[in-house]
Amino acid sequence: MKFGFQVMLRGAASSGDGLSSIAKSGEDFGFDIIAPNDHLIVPGGIESTYPYTDDGIWPGASVVECHDQLTAMAFIAGHTDTIRLLTSVMVVPYRQPVLTAKTIATADVLSQGRVILGCGVGWMSEEMEAIGTEPFQERGKVTDEYIRVFKELWTSDEPSYSGEYVKFADVLFKPQPLQKPHPPIWIGGESKAALRRVARLGDGWFPAANNPKFTISNPKDFRNEIVNFVLRARANNNGKNPSWLSYEKLRVVIEKKMFSNTEDLLPVISFNAKASKEDQKKHNDFVVRMVERGYTEKQVRLLSEWYLRVRKSQ
Repeated sequence: MKFGFQVMLRGAASSGDGLSSIAKSGEDFGFDIIAPNDHLIVPGGIESTYPYTDDGIWPGASVVECHDQLTAMAFIAGHTDTIRLLTSVMVVPYRQPVLTAKTIATADVLSQGRVILGCGVGWMSEEMEAIGTEPFQERGKVTDEYIRVFKELWTSDEPSYSGEYVKFADVLFKPQPLQKPHPPIWIGGESKAALRRVARLGDGWFPAANNPKFTISNPKDFRNEIVNFVLRARANNNGKNPSWLSYEKLRVVIEKKMFSNTEDLLPVISFNAKASKEDQKKHNDFVVRMVERGYTEKQVRLLSEWYLRVRKSQ
């Protein structure tokens, strides 16, 4: 397990001395990740609902200053040696994607491969309007396209792209990120749309635990979200197991953390109508135990079927 901490790019601790001191201390204490947040301006009269408080009010509205996240990330990189640099999250629609891809690639090269790109769609329409982004209502589509642009620029020798929001061809993009094929992309958000984005475009899921609409603030909620994440990932891949690395890591987590002894459980979790009464009783007892741990019976059945297919394919 790795541990990280977030830093707010506003307030007294966000000075150069403050950020460098926090980053160095975190590295010295053994933290693995430091994660700066992302806002560019603070509009007056914010009416957008902040998704991470019960009353929908953004606590940061009272502090009008904020540093640019990517510039601050580069600053932190220059004052540290080993700690990973996670954008937490970068609001993807805020910035022109080709320039953003260059900034992140540069940071990854100069930090010797320490960047992790946390990506989100954003929630504040007033900020996007002031920046001059694509329409707020289209931020999901914009985010998907911009992430595809990042990947194209970071991995292709002769990158080109023709989409709804971005078009380019006959360009060279060097140097590409040090990490191959590119810095890990963690998709933020807790909604169904966010989970679909993880399955399509992400290398990992980066949820927050304090969204009142999508609570995952305890082990039961988290287990349920993991199961749903697995099922949605398969659903978005035509019922097949996605090949991306984070999905394989998730399989290991489920196998080793959720099931105490997988070999003993194999005859128990299988749904075989011809099973002996003894095996059927073991299976029923297994379902009861899993429901007590927070699953639904449907989740147990689907997860077990998925797990058996994964093992059979290996």
